[in-house]
This record gives sequence, structure tokens and C-alpha cells, in this order.
Amino acid sequence: MTTTVTDALLLRAVDYGERDRVVTLLTADLGKVSAMARGARTSRRRFAGALEPFTWMRVQLRAGRGELVRLESAEPVRTYPALLGRLDAMRCAGAALEACREIVAPRDPDRRLFEAATQMLEAMQGEGAPALETLLAFCARLTALAGLAPRLDACGRCGRVAPERGAARFDPALGALLCSRCGHGPILLSAATRAMLQGACSGTWTRSVQPLEPTERAAGLMAVAAHLRVRLNRTLHGLGGLVERVCGDRADSMADPVDDSSREPGPCAES
Repeated sequence: MTTTVTDALLLRAVDYGERDRVVTLLTADLGKVSAMARGARTSRRRFAGALEPFTWMRVQLRAGRGELVRLESAEPVRTYPALLGRLDAMRCAGAALEACREIVAPRDPDRRLFEAATQMLEAMQGEGAPALETLLAFCARLTALAGLAPRLDACGRCGRVAPERGAARFDPALGALLCSRCGHGPILLSAATRAMLQGACSGTWTRSVQPLEPTERAAGLMAVAAHLRVRLNRTLHGLGGLVERVCGDRADSMADPVDDSSREPGPCAES
């Protein structure tokens, strides 16, 4: 039977029986896989405490029947103690890994996904790092790699380019900006927020991360959470919780984008 040794991050672990766990891993070489970890709840020798959140590990996987592979062993490669010491970073990193689990297709290897996820953990580890901005930029990078990136440079209806240094309105149902002549998107994104999210779609996404003003941060969070909810047809728990915590009552009118795809587009003179 084929055995693979690869680096991995834990995306989810579910207890199975009295001794085992079923784990979901994001791996460098196999993409996202589900694995049975026999004895994971009782054996410290085989797994060496590696099956913990926010741990970069090296795993040995053995192919099995069907989609579930067997996790033979795991050992830590890198841990992130500073991240674990910051509650805001833990919340944002947890939301980021949940987004990985829900967006990434199974058995679709793309080393860039694993690299982006470890870069995210490294960035969250940094002292004073803007955790929420890092999460937003990471989600933008993740959507770009998955082919789900929002269009933030122009109106999604008429194609009119938005001013590069100006604010613009985003419509999560459309997955793009929507100018005033075409209906106006419900979420106003500042020029700084748009620039950060657009820059994050590239391979050097960490360079785009910058501190945002509280209102900019809230609008960016609502836009990313609503965009993913529409694309995935479900709410991500981590992002949803952050929207409630950061945006409060403002989320009520913006968390449920209306699908106005049947609306006739009008002439567009400005974004």
C-alpha cells in the first residue's frame, strides 16, 4: 500500500469510538485529506502531541480503501506559542483554518494553499500583528486560489472601472462591486480595504496586510463573510462569530445580501 510523508496542518478532529480520531488535514503534497488516526486518543508515542490546532506537523499517511486514508504517525515541525497567547489571533486563525476546510476541494494538491496557510500562522504569531486584517487578506488569497475571488476593480454589471483610490460599494450576491447606476452594493469598502484585498489575491499576499480603521475593518469583514456565504451556500461559524463580535447591529442589514441578478442593469456613469 502506498505511503506518503508530507507536511500538514490540522483542520478538524472528531473523536471516533474510545481510542480513535478522524482528522481532516491540509497537506503540502496531497491537498485536503481525511484520515483515520487509530489510537490517537491514547497513544502519545505515535502522534507526539502533534494533533493539536495551529501545529505544523510532518505526517505519514497510508492509502486505504475509499476516501479515508490512515494516519500512521505525526510529529510537530513548528508550533506557534505567541499565537496561542493572544485570544484575537486564536479566533482569527481558527476562522482561517475553517475557511480552508470548507473552501478547499478534497484531494486537489496545490502547494500554494499549504504555503498560504503556514504564512498565515506565521503572520498571526508576530507581536502586534493585525489579526483580523491578516484573516481578511488570507481569505482573499484563498478565494483566488480556489477560483472564487471577488471582483473589486470594477462594477460586476457594466464593467466600469472603479476609481483606484476611491471607496466603492460591494454586492456579495454578485461577488463584485456594484456601481450606483447599476443598483449600488450594500457594503461600502474604502480604498485601503479594496487595495488590501486585491493585493492579497497575489502570491505575496502577506505584503498587502495593513492596519485598517475600525469602520474599514468591519466593512471588510462583512464583505468577506457574506461573499463566502453566498459562494458556499452556508455560513462559516468562525467568520460569522467575528461578524457578530466586531460589527454588532451593523451586521443585520449587511449579512444577508439580496440576490438581485434579475434586476435590469441601467446605464453606468460612475462607480
